Amino acid sequence: MREELINWITKVGDELVIEAMKRALDRNKVSWGYVRGILRDWVNKGIIIVLKLSGLSIILK
Repeated sequence: MREELINWITKVGDELVIEAMKRALDRNKVSWGYVRGILRDWVNKGIIIVLKLSGLSIILK
């Protein structure tokens, strides 16, 4: 799992990986597979950044 985590951080950046982890926890999903699914979905949709403004998350392509 460590290598896969490093690969994702290299591919999409640590901020996006951390945001995916936060979203998984918000949904009471604590598995790496769920986080990986979020990341794959974002990559497939071309999402590259998540902005945080006044408590709101805005996802940009």
